[in-house]
Amino acid sequence: MSERKAAAPAADRARLRAEAEALVDARAREIEQLAGRAARNFGDREKSQINQLERLGYQAVSLAELEFHVKRQAGKDTKGKNWCKDGFAQALIEFIRGLERDLQPLMDRAPEDVRLRLPAVVAGRAMRHLFSAYLFALAQKGNARSDGGGS
Repeated sequence: MSERKAAAPAADRARLRAEAEALVDARAREIEQLAGRAARNFGDREKSQINQLERLGYQAVSLAELEFHVKRQAGKDTKGKNWCKDGFAQALIEFIRGLERDLQPLMDRAPEDVRLRLPAVVAGRAMRHLFSAYLFALAQKGNARSDGGGS
């Protein structure tokens, strides 16, 4: 059995998971910006679809699954009022592709048992951050309205 196919020791799995999570954390500002755009574009109309991204993330075998979901939602946005507004879908796709590129070096050196889980670690964390930041942005937007400073 090759070294790559062997199960990783627990310490190695934990280290690789931490490195994968750090990839997402390093892009936190970008996630916050995407969430703000989603809140401005959608209001709370697409809340269930943003939440669906989070659920998909935790089950992802690859980050491409998230990209497919975004493309499907953008394809349904025939009037350009939600997913396609202001290039949101394209920006989110580029973000997902960037995460995939960032993850590749870890995937290349990870044993198979870890490699199978890394996309879900990264996608789940990124989409949880996106959904949480989106909900927070919606709450801030609502608070600004009730305080008289609404948009």
